[in-house]
Amino acid sequence: MARGAKSGRPVRSFDVGQRQDLFLIAAVTTVIIIRLQLWITNYPSLSPGKLHIAHLLWGGVFMTAAIWMLASYIGRRLVAPAVIIGGVGFGFFIDEVGKFVTADNDYFFQPTAAIIYVVFIVLFLVSRWIGSRRLGERERIANAAALASEKYIDGMSPYERETAIELLEPIRGNPQAKELLGAIEATRPDAEEEPGRLERLVLWMQRTYDDWVQTGWFQATMIGAVVISILVTAFGIIDLIFLSGSPGSAVAPGYRTDGLGNLKVGNLFPLLSSTVASAIGIAGIIPLVRGDRIKAYRRFRLALMISVFITYPFVFAESSFAAVSGLLVTLAALGTVSAMLRQEEQEASLRSPEPV
Repeated sequence: MARGAKSGRPVRSFDVGQRQDLFLIAAVTTVIIIRLQLWITNYPSLSPGKLHIAHLLWGGVFMTAAIWMLASYIGRRLVAPAVIIGGVGFGFFIDEVGKFVTADNDYFFQPTAAIIYVVFIVLFLVSRWIGSRRLGERERIANAAALASEKYIDGMSPYERETAIELLEPIRGNPQAKELLGAIEATRPDAEEEPGRLERLVLWMQRTYDDWVQTGWFQATMIGAVVISILVTAFGIIDLIFLSGSPGSAVAPGYRTDGLGNLKVGNLFPLLSSTVASAIGIAGIIPLVRGDRIKAYRRFRLALMISVFITYPFVFAESSFAAVSGLLVTLAALGTVSAMLRQEEQEASLRSPEPV
């Protein structure tokens, strides 16, 4: 590229995944809190007289505040709060989607939960796609320069200095990177800021979770729960397809609406995805028994991901927000199995001999 020429490609932040995760967590939590609060209070009307102040408007207020913060100030300090506030606003906004896809403004439109869930899945996948590519030289230099500029705003913390150096080390041969790296290495970092109460709570939860994942009892408990869930789901599918209405079946005799022939088209897709997930999960039990935990955990993770990304959109369409509890358990299992898989892979890489 010629000197002075500009590239039209936006520069990604090195912590784009963390920021987008904060946004999604804030939005999802907001939707759950709103629905739970309305259910507990029996859906009260808080607006005076004939007025109705939809919480969609509060979503606009929060999103405007987030945009205003990012448009008015520079520096990293306000990024995380703005992302969280924007996520809260988006949660308020998307919760009212049922009113805008129906002719009668029906907040309780049953597919609303499925629509919201699919929107979050799409945002999650887009987030992962954006952060999937490695940072290029231009992005590494731009991010390191942004971190270096913090010394003129709030002071450069040791974490920011170390991160900037890590970004530039692989491209030390680049003249711009070499010059910037020298300036950053010569910069004395300011004292590390003390984390706030909320941050300390999050860090404590992360440390506790990491400690639990490394203990045998927790691993055995979680894998046992996953295996039992897979077997129960598999038996339910076999019962529905082959034993429905017969003696010993969980489906009551004569109750034909539970039979396979009476399922709607929308029920066949989750049945198919659940069958595939159960088959993959059962295939993971075999290497688990043989002691190959990496292969077992990979299959368990794939089975859980099929449930999250394929089965649950249909479950939400059928059961609305009643499916939230089951989804939270599935997500917890997915996160735990993924963490256990990373741990096993790291231990396996340490055990493998170095190439000669």
